[in-house]
Amino acid sequence: MVQCSFNGKCFFDPLLYYNSKKTQPYQTCICDEGWVTLPNSKKDDVMCCYKQKSQFMAFLLEFLFGFGFGHFYIGNYFMGSLKCCTYIFICCVSYLIIFCFCIKNDRHSSFKYERTNANETVVKFYSSPLSYKIFNAILISCILVYVIWQMTDIFMFGLNFFNDGNDVPLFPW
Repeated sequence: MVQCSFNGKCFFDPLLYYNSKKTQPYQTCICDEGWVTLPNSKKDDVMCCYKQKSQFMAFLLEFLFGFGFGHFYIGNYFMGSLKCCTYIFICCVSYLIIFCFCIKNDRHSSFKYERTNANETVVKFYSSPLSYKIFNAILISCILVYVIWQMTDIFMFGLNFFNDGNDVPLFPW
């Protein structure tokens, strides 16, 4: 016998019972808006017992905060953790690059002032070492990849592409 929760309406469907050659119960539930039956539930479980996550809330969290907050909200903890750790890694790498390689001192300055005689000072430009350019290119590439990933996630939340952690579609806006 099918049990409906208070989030749905039960009714008898003899046609379903006879069409299934008497293998399915003739009682079924129609869930209220925003409520579903979990796809992995057994026949004896209560139907209409799971409230869907909101697509709007997931989109808003990902759009405003990023860092995987939308994924955490829908219960996709692996993707949320991966995105958050990637952001933290990029921040740490960028600060490391700034601290170790890009702090200007007299020895690594791009501009050097040289005195040719007592009254003249000549400013000469020296290009930065190759290591600065390589690390800056890596940093810019990492930031670009993260921004593309963030924009893709926002777009996919907007299209309601993701399911929540229980493999239930998000409640559309």
